[in-house]
Amino acid sequence: MGRPDPGPTLGWRLKAAVSTAFGRMGLDIRWRRPPADLRGAVAHPADAARLAPGSSFIMDVPVERLRLTHFFSAVREAGHPVVEMAHRIAAGADRAGALLPVETFYERWQPANRAEFFGLAGASPALTALPAWVPVCPWTQADAISLSRKMVAINRAENRLFGPPVGIRDGHITAGGPWSPAKADIEFRRIAALVASIRARGFVTEGLPTGLLIRAGGQWVVCMLAGQHRAAVAEAAGLRTLPVLFELHTPPVRRSEVRFWPLVRSGVFTAEQALLILDRVVAGEPPPGCPHPASPDRLGWQAERGNVSGPGS
Repeated sequence: MGRPDPGPTLGWRLKAAVSTAFGRMGLDIRWRRPPADLRGAVAHPADAARLAPGSSFIMDVPVERLRLTHFFSAVREAGHPVVEMAHRIAAGADRAGALLPVETFYERWQPANRAEFFGLAGASPALTALPAWVPVCPWTQADAISLSRKMVAINRAENRLFGPPVGIRDGHITAGGPWSPAKADIEFRRIAALVASIRARGFVTEGLPTGLLIRAGGQWVVCMLAGQHRAAVAEAAGLRTLPVLFELHTPPVRRSEVRFWPLVRSGVFTAEQALLILDRVVAGEPPPGCPHPASPDRLGWQAERGNVSGPGS
């Protein structure tokens, strides 16, 4: 069982003193405290924050509270195509059968820009100018250019591990597309390797998935920032919870603070648009035009699944 962070130790107090001394000389010296490991110790992020104030922390998050592509719960019934692919691979499907959900999904839904990704009418020019895969949300603190560069670099590096170093414009299946045959091969190999690894060795905690806590009244969900593929295969590999790292520099998003969200204040999103997006994230409800089990334009394989509504359902 994880233990609460006991607070600053003598070692950390010494490091703080050294940082202060160097700061007086104009040098910025920082040390990063290890996160408090609260796996098995808490069931709610608020309890984790109380047990480890001023610290990053790790806690087990139920799979149904994880959000992929912002709007989909990570359980199979929610209809995310990568989750469905993982279950098919775990059941022994061949390449064609495993890839069918992803291929049919992205034949139907490849938003042209970030505004279309969110299903927003009357969006700002700043939003319609962004590709769908740029991870800009109303609460995002980093600028779009730095996020784009980071996404391009990460995508190419990850692709290189499982196939040719194709770029993000060849496919990004956890951010609304695009999609290509080259990306299909890479994703099939990647998901198959993850399912096999977790089944054989359990969940390896090195390089933990990181999440952003979203709170709306008494409800909470976790948007995956890093580790979407691991979240997508968790249920197929037999996991009911996933250990997630919540970093101190990524504070929770609270619905009640909408007027303070960076891209609401800058005018990229209106407050009404921002709340619409957050409420869809919490409910696990994809935007109009995105196929899912409860939508009129659901795909055949989605119609075979049930549907999940809201966190904790």
